[in-house]
Amino acid sequence: EFDFFNEPIEEGAMVFAPGAADGSEWEVSCFGIEGESFYASLENKKNGYQYGYLWGTINEDRSRISNASLDYWGDMNGTFGSITGNRVSLIESEFIADLNPMFGSSPRYPVPVSPRDLLPELNAWNRPLPGTVGNGLEQDATLGGIVPEMTQKEWTILGNLQPAENKQWAEIHPVQIMNGWVGFWLDEQWILSDLTEDVCEDIQDIPGADIRDLFMGYNIDCLHGCIVLDEIPAEGHYHYEVLLSYSPLDPSAPDSLKIVVEIENGVFYSAQLLHRVQEYGWNYWENKGLIDADCDLNMIHFKVPFGMIPSYLWGRYVTVNSSWGTYPWVLETADKNPTHIQLCFMETTTQITGSVHYKGHIGSPIYVQIYSDPLEPDDSMISSVMLTEPGDFVLPGLGLGATGYLRAFTHLFGFDPLDMDALQISTFVPFTQYQHTISQIHLTLEMPEVLRLNVWTFGALHFPHREEVFAFDAIAGGVY
Repeated sequence: EFDFFNEPIEEGAMVFAPGAADGSEWEVSCFGIEGESFYASLENKKNGYQYGYLWGTINEDRSRISNASLDYWGDMNGTFGSITGNRVSLIESEFIADLNPMFGSSPRYPVPVSPRDLLPELNAWNRPLPGTVGNGLEQDATLGGIVPEMTQKEWTILGNLQPAENKQWAEIHPVQIMNGWVGFWLDEQWILSDLTEDVCEDIQDIPGADIRDLFMGYNIDCLHGCIVLDEIPAEGHYHYEVLLSYSPLDPSAPDSLKIVVEIENGVFYSAQLLHRVQEYGWNYWENKGLIDADCDLNMIHFKVPFGMIPSYLWGRYVTVNSSWGTYPWVLETADKNPTHIQLCFMETTTQITGSVHYKGHIGSPIYVQIYSDPLEPDDSMISSVMLTEPGDFVLPGLGLGATGYLRAFTHLFGFDPLDMDALQISTFVPFTQYQHTISQIHLTLEMPEVLRLNVWTFGALHFPHREEVFAFDAIAGGVY
């Protein structure tokens, strides 16, 4: 922390002089030292959008800044020069690492530790599970002593690791309803318990930024939910959202639902339901209207009438986020939880069965996937299976009445783990989950047609969602 002697900087915080942008507080987003010079990139998100760049001279023991200048731009523009300051406090952090286990040079591991044993356990979507780092070493968070001070909680916060689990939508019983709201929640209605202190250090002391728990359930009329915080913030604007997506990888995939609740200065401000719509190749959030919500103590309650929900709830992956700011139009993301927790109805489990045919198979894996966005199949993938050879497959399906896409693809010239974008052949079909089991969907992969010299090939390219551009290298004198 530096104590500056002259405007526009005072007492270690960036503050514009009166008449410019009085009281604007700045944060350092990037800082560097090269020899006797230093530079810092600055951001201000509290009083409008403002950015700055501070540079100058710093002495050998890093205790004094001199001959510094500040350029700032955004809502206002300008330059300040001749800035000086002295360091008044210093916080040092120490990171300890012991590489001996990697070389088999520790009493605990006389044989070199395999890098594979240091990895966490992965879920079905190849995402690391919280609490499993060092899985091959009995989930030793220190990685066999390589990082002796690390814990599973610190790994979870560092990587924002999210849980993966299949849960059932739980029914809200009449005895739980008090004055139209759920008065108490049962264990089977608990969806997520989020780590505390998993938000950025500079906002850990801000009340209401860190999400603790999420509860959800349903009765005959509504989908009910509750976000639990440490406390309801008394000042500022807070934005909370619960997303329900068919895709475990994209909370904003087509047909996703978003419940938004906003708190202003400690009281309920507004709440709405949005639906992710795809039209003419574009995805956007459609506002379905206002919903009921309220807050008290440390809980935010919401309920969505089933008549407002445009699609089925089965197989929804849950995401819950929070943002905050001094003003509603300038918000900073605080807590993000894109979980792989899937909520299902036991009685509406669906599946897709079929087969893949491919005469040209040479041993490469064949992937069969269900996805929701025809333009982004990887990002909107809902379920997937790998076949070692052409044959039958079974996949979890969509919610009843939902529409999606089923595709099969493989690498044309063999599987190469170092070149995942190598040339592929694929085929897809759209489908609607009109019953619990859709069977006998047959997908056929075909070798591409070889274009021969001086032989013309005629045909048409049909892409219902967007046009593709095809290009090739031409050699002078050739006919194409």
